Amino acid sequence: MPKITTWILLCGLATVGAGQSIIFSVLPPLGRQIGMPDYQVALIFTSAALAFMVSAPYWGRKSDEWGRKKIIAFGFLGYAASTGLFGLFGDLGRFGVITATSAFFFMAIARLFYALLSSGVFPAVQATIAESTGEENRSSAMASIQAAYGIGMIGGPGIASLLVVLSITLPLYVSAVISAVAGVLVLVIMPEGKTKSVSKSKVKLKPTDSRIFFLLLTGLAYFIAFSGLMQVTAFRYQDLFQLGPEHAAAQTSIGFVCSAIATIVTQLLIIGRMRLSPANQIVVGLTAGAGAFFLMALPEQLWQMHALFVLFGVSVGMMTTGFNTAVTLAVDSNELGAASGLAAGTQAGGYVVGPLLSALLYQIKAELPFQLFALLLGLFCVLVVMRWKSIPEQPKQPAAQ
Repeated sequence: MPKITTWILLCGLATVGAGQSIIFSVLPPLGRQIGMPDYQVALIFTSAALAFMVSAPYWGRKSDEWGRKKIIAFGFLGYAASTGLFGLFGDLGRFGVITATSAFFFMAIARLFYALLSSGVFPAVQATIAESTGEENRSSAMASIQAAYGIGMIGGPGIASLLVVLSITLPLYVSAVISAVAGVLVLVIMPEGKTKSVSKSKVKLKPTDSRIFFLLLTGLAYFIAFSGLMQVTAFRYQDLFQLGPEHAAAQTSIGFVCSAIATIVTQLLIIGRMRLSPANQIVVGLTAGAGAFFLMALPEQLWQMHALFVLFGVSVGMMTTGFNTAVTLAVDSNELGAASGLAAGTQAGGYVVGPLLSALLYQIKAELPFQLFALLLGLFCVLVVMRWKSIPEQPKQPAAQ
């Protein structure tokens, strides 16, 4: 695959990462400013995640049949439209043009359209890059995908921390414009790829397939914890340090930036140099994540919370790379689109459970979601060690000449 195409895809993923981190930074304090209960904010995330979970495997299969380019461009443009509407309804709610209940309803619908229209971007991009690299380079390829997403997460909060001073919804509009530009660039510059044959496009990979079931289950547990953290982070900053809505959004953005930097360093430097196996990456990711969650119940100062997001960034870098590498290595080449769709659907499945669960636990006791997720990741770390041989290994990379 031409390098220009790879760069277009990775830059597009960075755009999606930026938009996602902006949503998580802005929505919790925006919801409170509008007058939404915290559980309604969680429901907006959860309903969209449910739609994403259902539609991502479908788009993954269709990317084999219709071609990756169409799915990716359609996803970027759908993301732009839905995010713009999301910001508009947020403004109508916070200025009192519509009631808080109406704002919740329309914002939830806009986020639902985001999930249905753009859920094919990640599996289509992952399948494209995976099939263009050899198995011996699969871990590096998956690391580059996750790093691109992480770079977007850095840029997103950076933009948000500057723009929320002018308007708390302004980062949403900026994200929508950038996504629209990415969609147009894909249509204009990205070459048409070859589609699979009809017989291969009809292959349906089930999540219960023995080759990937345990991997998907482990990924689901991790993304429940990950999305739960995203849901309560802004609340935690705001409540623990007594911050106003804009200040809470800004500090949350800083925390996400710390995490994203650590993720990128892990994926581009640590994984590449140490050449860890997918199983090793998963174990390290789960261990670091469990430790970060446990300690997040204890901080008393802002710098301590930011430091813990660095540790969690290492966890994300290891776990997401190891998870996606193992899933794509476990299946045949004609199943890459379906496998990537299931991996993306698994991540979305975590977002169905995690935000609502963490919001409910947070209402009971602020430290409870952090303690529960630490226990969950620790448990799966033990299970992965017990099932070590079931996780596929990538061939060793040839020695450098």
